[in-house]
Amino acid sequence: MRCLLKVAIPVVTGNATISDGSLSKTIESILADLKPEVAYFAGDNGKRTGFIFFDLKDASQIPAVAEPWFLAFYAHVELLPAMNLERRARQPCSAGWCCRSDRWPEGIPGGPSKPRISGAMDSFTCGRSGNSPFWPLRLNAHFSSGRDG
Repeated sequence: MRCLLKVAIPVVTGNATISDGSLSKTIESILADLKPEVAYFAGDNGKRTGFIFFDLKDASQIPAVAEPWFLAFYAHVELLPAMNLERRARQPCSAGWCCRSDRWPEGIPGGPSKPRISGAMDSFTCGRSGNSPFWPLRLNAHFSSGRDG
């Protein structure tokens, strides 16, 4: 499954790795193992952030994908399922749900205009995001090293 890996490197850690010259080498090493489809880097919320698209073959890969970022940078990591427009055009809406709010089945918590399904953990949410013509569900799974910076 194509996923977006969003990696936010804390300012203090980022500055330290730039000062010692290891930032680029470490990122290149992690990306060489991950073999992403594409990787972009930008500032987001005041932190150096990577937006990396790659193929997650199995959920058991998640620790191997996230741990290098935790260990090297104490980074905040988000992993989101993603699809391109071509894939979205081929993919029918799941479970008969459509992207238009008037076509959501009755009985969904929150009513047909605001469906929302919550996972068992606080760190997992699944909900509809507006009247998006793309994937009608947004899944978020947040992983963190537990260190803020």
